[in-house]
Amino acid sequence: MSESQLLTIYSEAQIANAKKWGNRFIKLTEHIDLFQKKFLIDYLRITNQRLFWIFQINEHEVVARFYNHYLYFDGKLVWYHTDCNSKIYNHNNPFSKAQYINRRLATKYRDLILKNGTTKDILLFATSFSSDSYLFTKNIAEQVFSKLAKKYFPYVHEQHNAQTVNLSEIPRANLYIAHFRRFVLGKQKYYISLLGAQLKSFNALLDQQILKLIRGVRCPDYRLYNWLASGNSLYRCQALKAQPLLISYSLLCNEGYPEYMYSLGLYFLVSNKKTLLPWSEIEAIPKPKIVRGKHISKKYPLHERYHVVGSIKDYVYNIISTTVDTGLPLNEVLAMLFASSLKSIKAIGKVRIYDFGSALNFLYNDEQWSWLFTGVTLNNLTPKNKNEWDTWKTVYSFFEHYEIKNWSVLLKGIKQPFSKERIAEYNGIKADLSEILSKITNHGDYPNRCNKLLSFIKHHATLSQIKNIINEYHDISVTIRDELLANHETMSKNTQWVGMLVSNNIKTPNGLIIKELLTPFELKEEANNLSHCVDGYYYETFSGESRILSIQDNGLSLATAEMCLETDIRKKSFKVIIKCWQFRGYDNKQPPQKAQEAFNWFLKQMQSNRLEVNSYWPDERYKIKNIEHVHHELSKRIAQWINKRIAHLAK
Repeated sequence: MSESQLLTIYSEAQIANAKKWGNRFIKLTEHIDLFQKKFLIDYLRITNQRLFWIFQINEHEVVARFYNHYLYFDGKLVWYHTDCNSKIYNHNNPFSKAQYINRRLATKYRDLILKNGTTKDILLFATSFSSDSYLFTKNIAEQVFSKLAKKYFPYVHEQHNAQTVNLSEIPRANLYIAHFRRFVLGKQKYYISLLGAQLKSFNALLDQQILKLIRGVRCPDYRLYNWLASGNSLYRCQALKAQPLLISYSLLCNEGYPEYMYSLGLYFLVSNKKTLLPWSEIEAIPKPKIVRGKHISKKYPLHERYHVVGSIKDYVYNIISTTVDTGLPLNEVLAMLFASSLKSIKAIGKVRIYDFGSALNFLYNDEQWSWLFTGVTLNNLTPKNKNEWDTWKTVYSFFEHYEIKNWSVLLKGIKQPFSKERIAEYNGIKADLSEILSKITNHGDYPNRCNKLLSFIKHHATLSQIKNIINEYHDISVTIRDELLANHETMSKNTQWVGMLVSNNIKTPNGLIIKELLTPFELKEEANNLSHCVDGYYYETFSGESRILSIQDNGLSLATAEMCLETDIRKKSFKVIIKCWQFRGYDNKQPPQKAQEAFNWFLKQMQSNRLEVNSYWPDERYKIKNIEHVHHELSKRIAQWINKRIAHLAK
């Protein structure tokens, strides 16, 4: 087809864009003749399909296509179906030539959606401002590029998709990847603008009061819209305003996901298996059958002792719907369903949804709820705004594995416990506690040694008491270690371990130097300069657990960082990454701002692979004599001191 013929179908801007990409892609193809003849028309045909459209059948009915998602609004509810294009046209190619959408064709779509679609399991958000919409449009752009790649440069395309091939060894691979990213990024922006425009047109025909409500509770989901539009709509809207988080979460959860809701539903079924519920309306709802599994002992989790025949999701959905439509006490039903206190449920309903996130945050991040239910029961310490809730969530994650019984006791005496400035302090306490537990158990060899400390933290401790124990620990551990080392010839002060930095003494943009400490003597000097206990980390460095960095200004130490290895597991692959475990200034306090800026720059350079680092840290304890005996004795004596200290506090 000549360019003049193409101009009758496509605009000059579309043809110019196709030529631009043709000049880029011709460097990758192995079939230049075919490319010059066919690429222009193939590019225009593939990239200008009507993957998004909307057609209004009458005043109340509308059908819309969003690539492989199809929506139909019947005047009351939104219906959803996927991949019905293949059934109407009798083919499976989503990039086939789009036909003109008229009333007859739109009616066929409507009939197919009503026959095979659903009003509950809708996989498309009511807004383009979401991570799912971003991934959805990015996937479309990748498929468009993939179709071109398979035809015109299959060798590079196949090798690029093969996970086991070294891309650096493939001719033109880097050029292919650069074009792929540039093309997908541009097309993704184009498709997401189309998605947003079509969603805006579709939403304009819905009930605007309900649409405003679901946006207000930060859940722009058509499933929630359908629930509000059906049944007793007035009562349902009032209930959602009263409990925006818990109701949205209960209605939007999928079968078996998230696990938290599945476990709650199973607990609800098992606990009420032989007893009648206090409300006959809920008792009348058909229950899924629960069958005893292969494990009987209560040591096993509930989902291993029982399995469900039927749908917990539908059962929870029916409980919420019946409760609201018949006017049952909503908070009491939610308290029973979430296995929580009535006080907690009422408190959650009073908190702004903006402060701790919407139901979608909990659903798609699969978050646990314990931090939220605990946070609303802190009495006068309960967080009051978004920043405080974010800080509380972080604090809870630091100490939740200690199974704290009373968080109000733990936070007692701390002014403004949830200010952002406190996070670094709490992180330091967390790191120090982990170090103490590791020391007194001799890295897990004697787990029973820490029982008294763990029991103290769980039942009675305040953070102020824990900080005092940590400060005393730093002093007493140095005294004990020096005494042990004086009685045992363990190592030379200049014995080195394998370093992390390939090139040491890295200069940062603000003029500071980042130096890696490689000998026990350097650790001792750093400890003397900054008045902390980094000189006791010789065991961790020789065993390959840690590496120590010093941030210096003209030879003067400003801060010390401990770096550790961590395995990042993604699907079937894993990657070893280097992370900062703790970063301390003088006397274990916050580092100066200048040192913090220099270290942040260093971390960014390392994460972006601009700094060459060594992640192989071998076990080199063979270099130091009697090290295991010294470490074992140090662990034993610190454990004895800790137990005496806790016994003194208990009195």
